[in-house]
Amino acid sequence: MNRRELPLVTTEAVDLLRLRDALAERFQGEMRFDRLGRALYFTDASVHQIVPLGVLLPKTAENIVGRSYRFQPVVALDIIRCMGSSELLDVDPRTLRLPPERDSGADPGKLQRQIARHGKSVAGMPRLIVYRGSDGELVIYDGVTRATRVAKLLPGQTVPVEVIGDLPSPASAYPTVGERLP
Repeated sequence: MNRRELPLVTTEAVDLLRLRDALAERFQGEMRFDRLGRALYFTDASVHQIVPLGVLLPKTAENIVGRSYRFQPVVALDIIRCMGSSELLDVDPRTLRLPPERDSGADPGKLQRQIARHGKSVAGMPRLIVYRGSDGELVIYDGVTRATRVAKLLPGQTVPVEVIGDLPSPASAYPTVGERLP
């Protein structure tokens, strides 16, 4: 990993030690300010383009509700783990529904870069984050490109997904990854 591959938020305007101390006084949970901890959260082919100065993993939703954290783009707050129980499944990515904002499927350029970088390997791939529609269909929240890569290169291969919540409406009208394979 080099700095050209992972753009970083500049630390010139931020006193990192002071920021960590201020957060430690009122934040309960994990705080990751090391380069590896930050890179693990923001190099999974997701939409994040800049590695933040830190990642916060709250223990509970109560730790963030009603609090004012002024991070700007320097610290990322991952609230998925504290938003209640989630369900882990293994599913065929071709059956996953695309979210409305990505109904045309994976970005072709991003997909080609991911194929060049990871090929057919699923080793170490972060699980996909999905919501369940009221009809039981799973809609991708994070991981459209990863799902498309596996569906395209490894037909029949299942991938781990984490269901983080339920949608109030059915999702069967959304296209599937399989229907939008390039």
